[in-house]
Amino acid sequence: MTVRSMIRHADRTVGPDRVPGAPGPLYEAECTTCRESSGATERPITPEDWPR
Repeated sequence: MTVRSMIRHADRTVGPDRVPGAPGPLYEAECTTCRESSGATERPITPEDWPR
């Protein structure tokens, strides 16, 4: 019997890049009915605020 593939598992954590000068996170809201989007922004927005 020969080994055709090898799968390696590793622990990973997803989070913001903490390197100095790295861009911050982007925030975006989308309507589940009409799919209209607020557009990406660096400022956190609440879903109630973006359609105004």
